[in-house]
Amino acid sequence: MATKKKVELAEEIETAVETPEEGTAAEQPAEETVTVTKEQLKAMIDSAVAEKMAEAKPAGTGDEEPHFGGRAFMPKGPKKMVKVKLFRDNNQYKESVYVAVNGESYIVPRGVEVEVPDYVAKVLQNSIDEDQRTAEMLLQKVEEFEEKGKK
Repeated sequence: MATKKKVELAEEIETAVETPEEGTAAEQPAEETVTVTKEQLKAMIDSAVAEKMAEAKPAGTGDEEPHFGGRAFMPKGPKKMVKVKLFRDNNQYKESVYVAVNGESYIVPRGVEVEVPDYVAKVLQNSIDEDQRTAEMLLQKVEEFEEKGKK
């Protein structure tokens, strides 16, 4: 049986960078020890995440150039654009969908027809297909369970 370990966060997190010994060929200026509070660290992480999310381009703008790299993995030549419209309801399927393919990011809104590259549409279709297979498998397992319960 697994036991739970309690992990406590320190109020301050210190990072120290080792400096090379004197007389070595790799001498560099010594870096200072940096002390960061838990709140400051959280703020730094939040701002980095917000920056990356701001870099993600909305789908269908016609300006879908790779911006995190990954150009070498994309098909050569002009992108084949296809129209997609994702299912939307007011419950589980109301938020836009974030898709990233080899460093190229898109945010695809639900309930609106937009144009995306064909490889993004393929990722979205694969996701829908997997959701359907999972739902079918769950139904099958429920039926098997109910059959065993009747016996």
